[in-house]
Amino acid sequence: MAGTNVHLADYLLAVSHAAARFQYLEEILKMYLADCFQIVKLSVKRRVAFDFSYDDVKVLPLGRLIDLFQKYNRNPEVLELLRELPEQRNYVAHRAYLLTEEEQKNSEVLANEMEKVTKISAKADEAVKALRDEARNLERLRMEIEREDDTT
Repeated sequence: MAGTNVHLADYLLAVSHAAARFQYLEEILKMYLADCFQIVKLSVKRRVAFDFSYDDVKVLPLGRLIDLFQKYNRNPEVLELLRELPEQRNYVAHRAYLLTEEEQKNSEVLANEMEKVTKISAKADEAVKALRDEARNLERLRMEIEREDDTT
């Protein structure tokens, strides 16, 4: 991308897009975990107290969400994809905006940074897609358990 005429506004938009993708990813993980909690609750019924819910994960950071997710999911491809993301998310959230005044005016620096952020955003998009697929599978399981519970 060197030599590409990248403007600061374009770069900042790309960083904002990447940050939004990570927020969406975190929300999908929270909802997935909440569904897992609901499945466990339905499965143990009243035999064991189990009161975990969305509220228990709503403020957790990405790394902790992934740690919990891997306790409820055994898809190695999804887990591998997710494990790479906290460092990249932290880069977007804490470093991508930190450009010196010279760097902000340097199209080559902006092009290199834009390439990095675009790759990170693509990884986040890939993870979002994979998690959506996992969430659909989990939702089917939850609905099946709810139907069984309604018939007993």
